[in-house]
Amino acid sequence: MKKVGVLFVLLSALSFSATASKSARQVTVDARFNQLEAEYEKLVNMENQEYNKLKTNADAAAAKLAQLEAQKDQILEKISKIKSASNSRELRSQYSELERGYEAVVKKLDVEIKSLKTTVDNFAAIENLKGSN
Repeated sequence: MKKVGVLFVLLSALSFSATASKSARQVTVDARFNQLEAEYEKLVNMENQEYNKLKTNADAAAAKLAQLEAQKDQILEKISKIKSASNSRELRSQYSELERGYEAVVKKLDVEIKSLKTTVDNFAAIENLKGSN
């Protein structure tokens, strides 16, 4: 009978320690889960902030791009007028000099337009990727 009593006490102690051990592990798992959730929320917020910055830059680039393309169209129209007016012999050299000046401006505009298009296209790709997730 004593053996059965000692065995019963021993089994009770083992089951109590196993329950306490599971409880401690559960607290550790819960704490780690909460920590991971907080890190995830922080990363999502950082991603959203970065996305908003990119969107603002892309919107500004798109507006500037439209303005520069309109300016380029005006200059190209003036170049075509200059080419048609340069038939007079007296002012041909002055017209050609003016034409070269406009063409230099168009080349600079093309470089800036290309850069702005790249910014807008890159944001469109980011937006496409974000939308597909």
